[in-house]
Amino acid sequence: MDNIEKLIKAFQELIVFVNDSFSPALQKKNKTSYLDVVIYFLFTKNYKTFNALYLLCINSYGQDALILSRSIFECFITLAYISKENSEKRAELFAFDGVLKNRKLIIEAIENNYSPNYFNSEILIKFNNQNELFCNKAIELRNEEKKRLKDKWKPNQWAGLSIKDMAKSIGLADFYYWGPYYLLSNQAHSNGNSAIEYSGLEGNLDDEMACNEAIEKSLIMGYDFLLKTLYSVNNVFSLEFNKKIEALEEKYSNLIAK
Repeated sequence: MDNIEKLIKAFQELIVFVNDSFSPALQKKNKTSYLDVVIYFLFTKNYKTFNALYLLCINSYGQDALILSRSIFECFITLAYISKENSEKRAELFAFDGVLKNRKLIIEAIENNYSPNYFNSEILIKFNNQNELFCNKAIELRNEEKKRLKDKWKPNQWAGLSIKDMAKSIGLADFYYWGPYYLLSNQAHSNGNSAIEYSGLEGNLDDEMACNEAIEKSLIMGYDFLLKTLYSVNNVFSLEFNKKIEALEEKYSNLIAK
């Protein structure tokens, strides 16, 4: 059994654990706060992407799977950043950020008559007015975070921080951001460096060996990122799966060390 087959088997074992144990236990938990809902959403989103990555890998779409690895990483960093500290406040910041972005788009659509025929301006105005309270709350939260972050504040980011700065603040930038994330970003943005993942030794594009290397990278990183996601979710909801996750991590570490 080659390394890719072993990694696929590890993926399948992780999927069985999540489907049969982790997800059912999580679904039974009451979700009464913004933190509960946001963490549950981020986990669900990341796990679905993880399954999509698996399907791409077993169907020999390695380079495309790398792009999904990047999505899993970004979601994992967001979840880890929220759950690290000031969790309730950060969850609210995440939840309300979308309201502000939607409001901005709605106002622009109304003012420039961008709204399509099936979604008229009257409906947009009504929706905008109904969300006034949430927008005020979002502005209040962002102003508080802006004061806290000072010159680090980035207005176009939900947390006021970039993915790099979020990773740095939770101690994950050195290993993850400047290594795997850089590689994955090249692939996602289709710049010149992305050609490396398609080229074989002879310079042929869509080379089988290059595809297999991309599959292996995707499986390794995707597994690692999801496992870290499970740790964070487990801690937020007190699911008591630490020992099982640690056992899966040890097995995974032994596999990639060979």
